Amino acid sequence: MSKKHRDEYRRQKRAEWAAQISSLDQEMLELMGRLRRYTYGGELGDNPRAVAAKALMQAIDDMAGVITGDREYFYGKPHSLAQGHNAPPNRRE
Repeated sequence: MSKKHRDEYRRQKRAEWAAQISSLDQEMLELMGRLRRYTYGGELGDNPRAVAAKALMQAIDDMAGVITGDREYFYGKPHSLAQGHNAPPNRRE
């Protein structure tokens, strides 16, 4: 199977899995998202807090991958309102 076909297959499977998310899984995703936003310290180096913060964020991402099929479920994505604007706000007509 080529990479293109494999990627398309994975996208289809992720869409199917997302459609099958139970209400409990949806609630878990919401709580994990809130917890992930409040988890900080991973960028602070190798102290115990940073190591624990990194491990927690990895575990949250892994669980999101199991539930949704997309381990990057919580990764930042551009806001839909910002798409399609090439000029800065003060330069628009």
